[in-house]
Amino acid sequence: MRVNVSSDDRWETCRIYRHVFEYSPGITGVLMSLPMSSVGYFWAEGGGPDRVDLIGESVPFRIWQNPPQYSGESIAYTFLRKRLVENGWDPTTTGTSWWETHFRRRAGTDYPPPWQIWVTDSKWGKRDSYFAAYHVPQRQDTKPIEHGRSAEFHLAFLESCRALRENDERHRILDSFLRVLREEGFESIDVADNEALRQGLADVTVRSIRLDCWCNRFLLRRKQ
Repeated sequence: MRVNVSSDDRWETCRIYRHVFEYSPGITGVLMSLPMSSVGYFWAEGGGPDRVDLIGESVPFRIWQNPPQYSGESIAYTFLRKRLVENGWDPTTTGTSWWETHFRRRAGTDYPPPWQIWVTDSKWGKRDSYFAAYHVPQRQDTKPIEHGRSAEFHLAFLESCRALRENDERHRILDSFLRVLREEGFESIDVADNEALRQGLADVTVRSIRLDCWCNRFLLRRKQ
């Protein structure tokens, strides 16, 4: 007996994973480790029977130990799950952890490429500061990947990149840098979504330190 198998009978599968970094002084900027907090992210991995690939990433999130109920995890997870569904993945089952969702989609269809998530942040230069795009460290690494560099700007006395003040000049520099990134293939995330995601990572006060990172823009970059 001969059995014909069409693409409608074949499925790709993937699942969501989670990683939280231990304290590491090598993680800087918006991804830096702060007292009583940890930074992590979700990603989806899977594919066909003969390969395992990155499917997509969430934005990074921060977990605060005090208050224990504050966490950006659910915001980051929802972002990744929504993107997966938009890219043809259907949730099927959940593993032992609430975030360990499994998905499947039919093989043989032309789906959008996998994606990485980058975030813009400010950083000290040798003399002045600048904006750059950062990709969260991978599991075995401690330092984020830095991409690009904006024009430089001067920090005022006692001002830090951790709580960068807004002004027209800095907005112009950031907007110009974002245009360059978009020309390189980075995709901007919806403004309302960006605000919610930013709050899940950095918009908080801890030990009198105000993290109000207005310059954080989350960017999606497709892997070709």
